[in-house]
Amino acid sequence: MRISILIFSIIVSVLVVGCGDNASPESSQSAETASPSIDAKNSFMEGLAYYNADPPNYSQAAKYFKQAAEHGNQDAQLYLAALFESGLGVEQSWSEAVHWFKEAAIQGNLPAQYQLGLIYEKGEGVEKSRSQALYWLTLAAEQGHASAQNMLGWLYENGADGQPNISEALKWYQAAANQDNPYALNNLGWFYWEGKSGITDKEKALNYFIQAAELGDKDAQLNLGLIYYQGDGIPASIEKAQKWFMRSAEQGNAYAQYNCGWLMQKGEVENASPYAARYYFELACKGGLEKACLELERQSSTHF
Repeated sequence: MRISILIFSIIVSVLVVGCGDNASPESSQSAETASPSIDAKNSFMEGLAYYNADPPNYSQAAKYFKQAAEHGNQDAQLYLAALFESGLGVEQSWSEAVHWFKEAAIQGNLPAQYQLGLIYEKGEGVEKSRSQALYWLTLAAEQGHASAQNMLGWLYENGADGQPNISEALKWYQAAANQDNPYALNNLGWFYWEGKSGITDKEKALNYFIQAAELGDKDAQLNLGLIYYQGDGIPASIEKAQKWFMRSAEQGNAYAQYNCGWLMQKGEVENASPYAARYYFELACKGGLEKACLELERQSSTHF
C-alpha cells in the first residue's frame, strides 16, 4: 500500500522537478561545475527508462539511479530508496532505504519527507521515534503534501502529544480535505458524525462521506451504506445502501462484501439469491472476516 502511494508521489515529484530544471541563459556556472548536474540528470533519466520498461529492469534502474543519487539528484535518491525498501533490483536494505530517503528529504523532497515520517512512526529499519515522525511529516504537510497532512491528523487525533489534540487533528484533516484527499474527507465525516470536535453535524458529516466515497474511498463507501441502511439522521434507502456496499465490496472491503451477502440472503434487494449471498460471504471470508466464514459453515451444516 505504501509503495503504491510512494510511486504515485514520485511521479508527481518528477513532473514538478522537470518543469523547473532548465538553467537560465544568464547563468554564470562553468561547464566544469555544470557537468556533474547534467550527468546526474542523464543517469536518472536512463534509470527511469529501465524502471518504466515493459518488463521493468530494476537492477539496471538501480545502477543508474545510484549514479545520479551520488551526484545529488533528489529524484534518483527517492527512487533508489524505494528500490532498497522493496528489494526490487537490489538486496532489500532498510539502512540504505532510510539513507537515501534522508538525502532526498534534506533537499526538500516532499514524498521522501512523508516516507521518512511513516518509517519513523512504524519503526521500520530504524528505532521508532514519534518526534522524528512528526518532524518529517510536518515538513511535508506544511508544504502541502495531502497524505502527510492526513497522517498528521490521525496522529494528533490518537495522541501524538501524549493525549488527543482534536483541534490540531481537525486542522490537518481539513487541510488535506481541501485537496480532495479521500481519507481525510472520510475522517472529517467521522469527526462531525460522532461530534469529536464538540459539534455533532450529521448533514456536514454525510457531505464529507459522499465526497470521499465518490473519490473512491472504500471505507467511506461502507460508511454510507450503513448510514443509508439504518436511516440514521436521513431517510433510509436500501437501494442506496446496496449501491455503496457494492462499490466498497468491489474494492475488496470484507465488511462491505459481508453486508452485500447479508442483503442478498434477506432478499431485501433486487436479483437476490442464496447463490449471490454465498458468493459475497466467500469473498468476505477470504478477506479474513471471521463472521463470514462462520456464516458459510452455518449454511453448510444446514444443508446436511
